[in-house]
Amino acid sequence: MVFSLLRQECGMWLKNILFYAYVIILIVFYISQMDTSVLVKPVPGGDNYGIVYTTDETVIMEHTLRNLVGEYERRSFTTYPIGFYKEVIPDEDALRRIGSIITDITGQPEEQWAGGEMPCVREGLSFSEFQGAMAEVSALVGPGSNYAEENLRRTDVPMTYEEALKEYEAICETDHVTGAYARLFCDYVGIILGVLPAFFGVARVMRDKRSDAAQVLYTKSAPSAAVTAARYLAMVIVMFVPVLIVSCFAASQYIYMAKALGVAPDYLAFAKYSVLWLLPTILFVTAVSYLITELTESVLSVLVCCVLWFCTVFMGSGLGLRFVGLSMIPRFNTAGATEQFMDMLPELIQNRLAYSAAAVLLVIVTGLIYEKKRRGGMGSGRKIR
Repeated sequence: MVFSLLRQECGMWLKNILFYAYVIILIVFYISQMDTSVLVKPVPGGDNYGIVYTTDETVIMEHTLRNLVGEYERRSFTTYPIGFYKEVIPDEDALRRIGSIITDITGQPEEQWAGGEMPCVREGLSFSEFQGAMAEVSALVGPGSNYAEENLRRTDVPMTYEEALKEYEAICETDHVTGAYARLFCDYVGIILGVLPAFFGVARVMRDKRSDAAQVLYTKSAPSAAVTAARYLAMVIVMFVPVLIVSCFAASQYIYMAKALGVAPDYLAFAKYSVLWLLPTILFVTAVSYLITELTESVLSVLVCCVLWFCTVFMGSGLGLRFVGLSMIPRFNTAGATEQFMDMLPELIQNRLAYSAAAVLLVIVTGLIYEKKRRGGMGSGRKIR
């Protein structure tokens, strides 16, 4: 019975304009965001090998200090409080305090470090002391600055030839090229999958409400669990299949690139990453939307999912573009950094399993709500005797 209902539900979505709008948005977003640059083996003596985050505390302090002096002299500080750019111009008291902090860090009066291209931290200054000073600067200029604790470790420096070559070899040998770009694909596509499924949950429930079909549907002979499962699975299928198809087109480009470099590609990399990375997002957002809409019979779930999406994408931006944690939309906005990703992989797997399990629980609750409505509870349906 579930399969029969599932077939009907999928057929219904294939006639719905929302499905085609979703496909178009998915394709346009992929084309506009995906990196199409060709992977090139680094050669000695190059001018630019890219950048890399440094863990050298001395380098972090020197780089941050130069940036602080520059912003202090411009009387303008760049911040990203919720992911959006904001220019902060502190008042005179705050500026004087920042100047005093710089003087303490450098061990020199302002007339010596002001305008200098290479201000240096004073000898003997510990990194913990430096962090404390930057925390005060961050409090003075506001959240999302370069001096916030979470951003100090995001100091980037030019990559050396040796580092670039190691990165290239990891992409070829560990990722087989396709794996590195599959992660980038999931990073980009995951952004829109964190919100688009919300519209499907609303559309499915509200479709019955608009057509006044509730009285008929609630008295059908199909078990409530079968109806709920079929509707939910149909929504997941019609959203995930286009993702797989687009990933196949993307994979073909990087399979060709790998072969041109003499590397044996992982033909299933894009499909595997999509299942691991993107499918749990679709499962969870769809389940949240379906549950809230079934409960309220309103478009409230779109607002809830948009808030979740906003908090994940923009408030999480302060953590950089490589993070998992409890995020609904894990990020790894780099075609490479293989070693760092491998360290992050266990956390990613735990995150994705947790969201998938949460989705299952939400669908079960949705089924219970549907059953109660079907039996005349919650002010809906007609009681079945």
